[in-house]
Amino acid sequence: MQPGSNALQEQGIVTRGVWRAPYRQDGCPVIIAVDSEGRRIAAVVLRRGLVPGRVKRTLTEFREAVDPAHGLRLVKAPPTD
Repeated sequence: MQPGSNALQEQGIVTRGVWRAPYRQDGCPVIIAVDSEGRRIAAVVLRRGLVPGRVKRTLTEFREAVDPAHGLRLVKAPPTD
């Protein structure tokens, strides 16, 4: 499966986030990052020695860098002197 593949949409993975893929590679689980358009933007094969939580955090940071969440953010009001 190539980055940006529509196969993720066909398999029902279309929500932005970091997920365990519905497939394995060489018998190992795969963790994927999905952008806001439902495209796979990164994948890591969980080979022996990798810590799943650390992989998920790293992929989440990567996803946020390339596909930031589009939400409202509260900011401080400017001074009213």
